[in-house]
Amino acid sequence: MAALAPIIGRSPRATNRFVNSYRLLKTALTPEERQQLNVRDDELGSLAVPMFLLAMVTGTPDLVGEFLAVAKQTTGTVFDCLRNMAQPDTIEERPCSSRLRLAEFLKDASLWQNVTFEDALLWRKRVVQFSFEDLDELTRTASAQ
Repeated sequence: MAALAPIIGRSPRATNRFVNSYRLLKTALTPEERQQLNVRDDELGSLAVPMFLLAMVTGTPDLVGEFLAVAKQTTGTVFDCLRNMAQPDTIEERPCSSRLRLAEFLKDASLWQNVTFEDALLWRKRVVQFSFEDLDELTRTASAQ
């Protein structure tokens, strides 16, 4: 979880929200969902995808729509998409502190290097419950840009 700190942000409120959302998400999974999503209680890596998505929703909500728009149109890894979103020219073109925090996260993101968009989209429905944003609208807006 410490590796997600750059995305979540430094405020105690954001950190607390992330931790509470993660606990609720994990607790609310049914046995069927655990099996379908390949969640193993003894392995933190099996929950890497929802942890990452919750971190995005909590700490960088301004980038979630862009990320989900790419996720719906692309195959490959989430890491590659994030690397493109955090490129220096992208940061210059569309500056925001969230992109800088994303670049910081990528320095120590080995657990997330092999996460696919397919994995992310499987968890999307569960994670969206913890967002204050209409993620479908964010995705449409980002796709139109």
